[in-house]
Formats: sequence, structure tokens, C-alpha cells
Amino acid sequence: MISRTHSVHAVAVRRIVPMAVVIGLVISLMGAFGVISAQSVAAYTGSEFKPGLIISDSEFYKSDAMSDARI
Repeated sequence: MISRTHSVHAVAVRRIVPMAVVIGLVISLMGAFGVISAQSVAAYTGSEFKPGLIISDSEFYKSDAMSDARI
């Protein structure tokens, strides 16, 4: 004899699995057709990167850059 809890669980699984498959397919198709696209970004080349100038001293020591609430 199957308990009521087991049958409720089985029904839930039978509903959730197809919905998950459909959602996955929709997201995959949106990516394939360009509805969802990666944002392009510009990057420095090796000659442009200056490891000693990640942030300027004036910005680093600016005391009013952020309020306590924003931190």
C-alpha cells in the first residue's frame, strides 16, 4: 500500500520535472537566438596595463567618496 505522503510527492515530482525541462529549453533557445546575450567589455592589452596604477592616490585617499551608510 502506498502512503498518501508518497503519492503526493510523486504527483509533485511529475509536475515539477516537466516544468523544469520546459524552462531549461526556453532559456537555451533564448540564448541560441540571441535574446540573452553576453555583454561585451573592453579589456586592456598587456602594454596598457599598469599594475602600479590600479587606483589613483587621489581616489584612494578621498575621504568623502562613500558615506557610512553606503559602506
